[in-house]
Amino acid sequence: MLSTILSGRYGGCILIVWSSFFFVGMDTIAQNLIREVGMSSEQVILMRMMLTFPPILASAYFFRPEILWQLNIFPSSFDSIFARNTKLPLHADVDDTAGPTEERPLLSAATTARHDYHHDHVRARVIWAKSLLATAAAVMGYSAFGYAALSDIIAIFNTRVFPAAILCWLLLGEGITWKTGLAALVSTGSVLVIVQPSFIFGDTETQDDAHSPDGRYLGYALAIITTFTQALDLTVMRKLGKGVQVGSCLLSYAITASFFCFFYVCAAGIQLVGLTSPLVWLKLVTLSSVSFGSQCCCLMALQRETAARVSILSYSQIVFAVIAQIIFQGESPSLVKISALVAIMVAGVGSIVFEKPRPQSEADLKVDQTEV
Repeated sequence: MLSTILSGRYGGCILIVWSSFFFVGMDTIAQNLIREVGMSSEQVILMRMMLTFPPILASAYFFRPEILWQLNIFPSSFDSIFARNTKLPLHADVDDTAGPTEERPLLSAATTARHDYHHDHVRARVIWAKSLLATAAAVMGYSAFGYAALSDIIAIFNTRVFPAAILCWLLLGEGITWKTGLAALVSTGSVLVIVQPSFIFGDTETQDDAHSPDGRYLGYALAIITTFTQALDLTVMRKLGKGVQVGSCLLSYAITASFFCFFYVCAAGIQLVGLTSPLVWLKLVTLSSVSFGSQCCCLMALQRETAARVSILSYSQIVFAVIAQIIFQGESPSLVKISALVAIMVAGVGSIVFEKPRPQSEADLKVDQTEV
């Protein structure tokens, strides 16, 4: 039932809305750990990733070896490692570069039909490069919040639909219709009304006074670079298509971010706090779970929808965030902000209903046929 819904016309749209819902939960828990427990943002990322990649790695090693195949940047260098955990018959696989025919494990019918993407070491390098982009975006994004006001950074981040659409148009030939463009403009304008960044509305928040002008400019620069990095990350995922296992992208990102944040924490001398409390560990486990759900849904959505539509539907994060604010903080939005929320929802629904779905590539269609 669920697979039928997700493979339908609105499957990608449903996935990105779920991703936005999980993202708000992740952001709420992360803010609680930073403000109430006293963790640094680097520690939050480190703990989140270190709790994420062991289960994915174990699952891939014992049950989904094709995930590890897709992360192998060396041409067929680790056959014996994967063959030990593949209880399937061997088959002859001709390798023109290796000379004689050699025996290799038959990983699964699905991955074999996907043009042997699990054997493609060039694509594996692209997946690892994508993980570097995602890690850089996460680190710069968290760092930007330390230099400029929260509303300013959120406003800049939510413009990623435009560089993402431009990059996908230039590199992948994904056109953007006037309906999608109008939805993007309406959604972006509505976000600006809700968060009211100081560079447009002036210093409307007392927290803005804590940031010096030079610090703000550095925060703006980091936010802009993060936005373009996220757009490039979306473009790379669109290029990879359905042939790539979502688990491969999640595992590579978790490993890359864990190592990077670990060395950064050690080099900067950041003290790890709160690790003796069972409640804190419960929050960390919940954080890693909802962040995994958010990333998984987002990657699956990018395999089904264009980067522009995914970015537009990601504005639903603002709607969920305001709802969470009302529930947990008791803050009631003004009539203007409520109107902006309605505009975001109307623009998102309009981009789904009135926009024709983009035809899938031949490679993605073959993957769908194999999965069926």
